[in-house]
Amino acid sequence: MPASSQSERVMDQGGVRAGEESQDGMLNACSLGFGIPVVMKSSSLNLVGIIEEIRPHAVSILVRQALAEGTAVSIEFGAVSLESAIVTCQPCGSKYEVCAVMLDRGECDRRTAERFPVTQEVRIWRAISDSPLDAVVVDLSTHGLGLELSSSLENGETVMIESASNTAFGVARHCASLGDGRFHAGVEVFHVMPKEGGTSD
Repeated sequence: MPASSQSERVMDQGGVRAGEESQDGMLNACSLGFGIPVVMKSSSLNLVGIIEEIRPHAVSILVRQALAEGTAVSIEFGAVSLESAIVTCQPCGSKYEVCAVMLDRGECDRRTAERFPVTQEVRIWRAISDSPLDAVVVDLSTHGLGLELSSSLENGETVMIESASNTAFGVARHCASLGDGRFHAGVEVFHVMPKEGGTSD
């Protein structure tokens, strides 16, 4: 399955290449396999990193430089900007893995500001069918992901989402027609399992 164009770029200024296994054997295996390049900014910082995992209200980012706990940063990806604070910074081979917690916002702001636009082909497995649905992930957030697909999902339906690198399990929270035969669904992801080897079909 094709990786997003963003995850094929080479990151400099302290970053790593997205979607690539690092020299210390670490894979960008979380968040359905998306290595999302972002810029972390503060009054004294302009650092490129790769999002490794997206969790409720927090993100884990791989960088080449240690960051002090408590540092306030703005995490930027295209037009998306998240005001955050570094809560942990741990060595990870020759790099560092930082965990940044999003500062509290209104629910309306969170729904728009915490979405990362991506394009990734996946397969959706449902309990009511033996055949998967082809779908495209169009955004990732700290709560789940947005899908475009040719069939609607039922609210509350549990689905399995398969990418080239990972298999995820989630619950459909909403689904609406796009008016052209396609549907947009929001899925809350509650578990992600890396595939062995992370190879595409």
